[in-house]
Amino acid sequence: MPVNITEVFVRQLMAQIDFLTKQNSTLTATVDSMNQTINGLNQTIKELKEQLNKNSKNSSKPPSSDGLKKPVAKKNRSLRESSGKKQGAQEGHEGVHLSVISNPDHIREHMHSDCTGCPLHGGVKTGSFPENIKAAVQYGKNLQAMVVAFNTVGAVSINRTHEILSSVFNIPLATGTIKNMVTRCAEALKDTYERIRLKMITLGLVHCDETGTRVDGKTIRSRHGQSGLRSFCSI
Repeated sequence: MPVNITEVFVRQLMAQIDFLTKQNSTLTATVDSMNQTINGLNQTIKELKEQLNKNSKNSSKPPSSDGLKKPVAKKNRSLRESSGKKQGAQEGHEGVHLSVISNPDHIREHMHSDCTGCPLHGGVKTGSFPENIKAAVQYGKNLQAMVVAFNTVGAVSINRTHEILSSVFNIPLATGTIKNMVTRCAEALKDTYERIRLKMITLGLVHCDETGTRVDGKTIRSRHGQSGLRSFCSI
């Protein structure tokens, strides 16, 4: 069937073509603008990622700028061949320990109380050491308290605590002994920690904070609570 093409029909087609041409030009310009924006955003994202991934190991940034993202230091591999011996002190190694001295600064006599008034009793009585004496030789409670304060309150490492005691007080306390002192103190305070925690749970207002910290080369969360004279920390 033949189509009757009139002048009006032709004008309508021309108008529609003109509209679609203009619309296509507008959409093309919009797409070009969006592509430029996307390319700019991609470049910004790339630069920001590079900044976040920079540290003292892969850039000129100082180690102090690493913060909590400080990478774990790789242990240097020894070039020495294995001797086949066990780790730690070898047999015959003198080590660092507290020795009995022949000229003590103070001598305290602890006599059995039952023997003071009966010299002819004939029985055998054995005296008892004070409760704080646990071994034939040991470090005093004041020194132990100072060691724990250095390592905890003062945030002095175990190795540096050893160096301070050796150089300042001429007490070459072994690093293992220092660690044991801190561990014993923590164990003795467990009940105190728990009482503080339970008390703070019942308080109406507690100021809390959570922050990151480094332990053994890893980032962990340290949580703190404080109210009045009570403070509680957990890791």
